[in-house]
Amino acid sequence: LANLPAFLICPVQRLPRYMLILRDLQKCTPEDHPDYPHLNDAFEVIKDIVGAINQGKSRYDELYRLQGLYERFVVPDRAHVQELVHPSSKLITEGPILMLDPVSNSFQLQHALLLSHMIIFARKKKENFFFKWKVDLYDCIIEYHDNGDGADDTPFIVINQIGKSVGEVLTTENARTFFTFSEEGCEFDFNFWKEHLLNTQAN
Repeated sequence: LANLPAFLICPVQRLPRYMLILRDLQKCTPEDHPDYPHLNDAFEVIKDIVGAINQGKSRYDELYRLQGLYERFVVPDRAHVQELVHPSSKLITEGPILMLDPVSNSFQLQHALLLSHMIIFARKKKENFFFKWKVDLYDCIIEYHDNGDGADDTPFIVINQIGKSVGEVLTTENARTFFTFSEEGCEFDFNFWKEHLLNTQAN
């Protein structure tokens, strides 16, 4: 049983080796040799199989990561973040962001989970997430204020969540303002979030 993992991974490890063998055979085989086209065909078949395995492994790793994020939410809040475990969900990025609370006019540190179709915001306490709110990327307008508001040159992002009723009549518009980190060496700055949000909405 101690050698079982090594045996199970053998088929996956052998495929790249077959690619190397076939590539070496190609180099040693004249192009006018009758077996040369068959070597090319065999190499392309193995290459496609290896590519499919790698793609499947990457997707499995992504789903495993999404499952881990889902389980970090406290149990009562998991009903609000079912999108994390949907088979079609794709995690783009995650990280801290500052939301300006319109009621208290104070900053709240939140953790943003950017999916391919949605942003989920949570409060992070140690290793746990507490759900705050979420917005569908197809049901919001995002504004990027690179140069601040005129009085202050600090860049910020405004997310306008639009509510719709029957007939697609706009009924409510809830705007939330976010400030990013500008400390030197911090990757979660304005350009980081702007780039990821723009690319996600474009796709």
